[in-house]
Amino acid sequence: MREVATQRAEQTDLLDDVESYRLTFERSPLPMWVYDRETFAFLAVNQAAIRQYGFTREELMRMTLRDLRDPGDLQNL
Repeated sequence: MREVATQRAEQTDLLDDVESYRLTFERSPLPMWVYDRETFAFLAVNQAAIRQYGFTREELMRMTLRDLRDPGDLQNL
């Protein structure tokens, strides 16, 4: 029984951490995104990126990093 309680507490802590990171990402004043390293497709974008680039979240999620960055910038990624 104690083992189950410990597992539940660990799961709750993990979910709290995930939510904390998600909120930090979304609320950052700096444009941020998560992208697939092979395709450069966006997996997530934050509100600051939406404001800076002038696209909706849905539009950005249909784009890739190649659509926003100079090709030379992508060589080192």
